[in-house]
Amino acid sequence: MKNIIPFTYLQDKTLKGGSILFCIFLLSSFSLHSQETEEKELYFYHISIPNFDSFEITKKEDGSLSIFSLESLEENEIIKQHKVYEFQPAFPNTLKENLKIVYRITTDSPTLVFKLEKLNPEKYQKIGEYFPPKLSYYPNDYGTTSPVENLGAPYPLTGLDLINAPGAWGITKGNKKVVIGISDAKVDSTNIDLEGRVSNYLKYFDVQSGGTCSHGTSVAGIIGAKINNGYGLPGICSDCDLITNGYGQFDRIQELVEAGAKVINASWVLCGFGSYHKNIEERINEYYDEGILIVAGAGNAKNCNRNLKDNASNYGYPASYKRVISVSTVFAECENFNDCSYVDDTKYGVTINKLKDRHIRRYRLQNGQLVPINIHWANNHNFAVDIVAPGETFLLGRADCEMEDRQYGGASSSSTAVVT
Repeated sequence: MKNIIPFTYLQDKTLKGGSILFCIFLLSSFSLHSQETEEKELYFYHISIPNFDSFEITKKEDGSLSIFSLESLEENEIIKQHKVYEFQPAFPNTLKENLKIVYRITTDSPTLVFKLEKLNPEKYQKIGEYFPPKLSYYPNDYGTTSPVENLGAPYPLTGLDLINAPGAWGITKGNKKVVIGISDAKVDSTNIDLEGRVSNYLKYFDVQSGGTCSHGTSVAGIIGAKINNGYGLPGICSDCDLITNGYGQFDRIQELVEAGAKVINASWVLCGFGSYHKNIEERINEYYDEGILIVAGAGNAKNCNRNLKDNASNYGYPASYKRVISVSTVFAECENFNDCSYVDDTKYGVTINKLKDRHIRRYRLQNGQLVPINIHWANNHNFAVDIVAPGETFLLGRADCEMEDRQYGGASSSSTAVVT
């Protein structure tokens, strides 16, 4: 059984003939540095607040926050005298109770937090200043959560916030020597965000609508779309070299390796490779030893064994091979239990989907009570999964493929691209 690793840290996989180090930049002590705010003198604090729910927080047009205390007019008088740019949990994934009440605040005032502490020392506790590195880079196509003007797609790219992509871009946006292979459907060479980004098309799907038209373009956009071009979304590795090929057969991955790819994205899943299953695993092990890494989607509740009572042993391939990084999905906007929910009609009748800790749990509504449905998950979380990553994002290919009404979404395919 593989150990599931949080997205913020993926262990180095040392390889013969070289090594590939996956650095996922989540500099958890900060998230808001921008070209716009770097000119201002900002102050950064950690502060313990046991009753954070007493605040109503909204974002203003200038990028600062409107913070209203439901408990004290005096607090509001102090807060409105200053600008606050960030006020959120400092350690959102912690299991430690004392860290769950720690928040980080970014403000233009060196006195704000101390005034609040003086007013109510039981509410505002353990103030500590910290100094984040000033490296973050926000392009002009960063989405609606950007602290600078967004000229790209009008959607929240919350997943980029979660992994702190701006912190990574402040260090590097990739390198042409990094060759990423994409095994997928059509990757549109005429899309503004991908024009000139793919150096080699081993196979091109000439289709104009539907999933075969959009899927590959969306995946390629997440990985390597142009950055800061006022269109679409920024690719996580926008300066890396891309080569593309078809999907659904291991031959397609093998051809990408032969073409020079060192990291390969396979946002597709099969229940196995038939009589060649073991041979393919041996070939993947050889690739791994040669320094070639394959990242594959675990699937979206694909049922490869209908006799299973749950999906823990519901393996899909190539993701579930030992030397492949298997990726499943979390939903970055849905941190708390009631942040996100939806209802659908399934074979269980009316089903309520609740998202907690960015994972989906499914429930059946029975006699006014929510009854867990443990035999089905919205995304695959089998024992072979190595890592989870954000799923929902702007899907670049859908507007070009007559799917304009579904341009925001995603599941394990997009999560896999994030990890790649």
